[in-house]
Amino acid sequence: YSLILDDFPIVLIDNPLICLECNYVLSDNKSGGAIAADHLFEKGCDNLTFACEMPTLAHYSIQDRYFGFCKSLKQHGYPISEANCFVNCSVNAKEYPAPQEYYVELLRKIMSKPARKYGIFCTSDFVAYEFLEAAKRLNIDVPRKLALIGYGSSAQQFNYPLTTIKQDFYAIGENAARELLKAINNTGPAKTFNAKYIPVQLSQGKTT
Repeated sequence: YSLILDDFPIVLIDNPLICLECNYVLSDNKSGGAIAADHLFEKGCDNLTFACEMPTLAHYSIQDRYFGFCKSLKQHGYPISEANCFVNCSVNAKEYPAPQEYYVELLRKIMSKPARKYGIFCTSDFVAYEFLEAAKRLNIDVPRKLALIGYGSSAQQFNYPLTTIKQDFYAIGENAARELLKAINNTGPAKTFNAKYIPVQLSQGKTT
């Protein structure tokens, strides 16, 4: 905060400070959340879940993913109140003897409600993979009975190809560098602040 108030050239990535004027570059997370939910509907899911690893309100990018997810629900006539929403998954999992036990219990809870097909949008690929492993332990057919979508660009780290919302980290870094150079050279009372949103896209794996 003190650096920004002292007009130090700064560009924030992924998590802007809404209360202060500052340059920032981040993925188009609202679009990402909407794309994920749209895809789950296209795959025939009639029970939808939003799952994130941290408190939803703790991170600007996570908030936008949730808002985009909810926007899609509304457009499809699916009541937001009927969608499952689980937050702080990574922290909650640490309270169990084995973290995987948490996801098994959570998946049982999600699938206790009757549905033709269940769909889970996770705000990270790592959480999506935890649900995938839980589904294997419960002998749940992915993607015929359960569709999983992650978020990020880390899906390639896993043995099983996840469907994910892919972020363009290279473009984020490139745009951040360009904005930083502009901030360095743009001083005085005419200083302007820019927000750059980098497009995301669905990367089809074998989990939807």
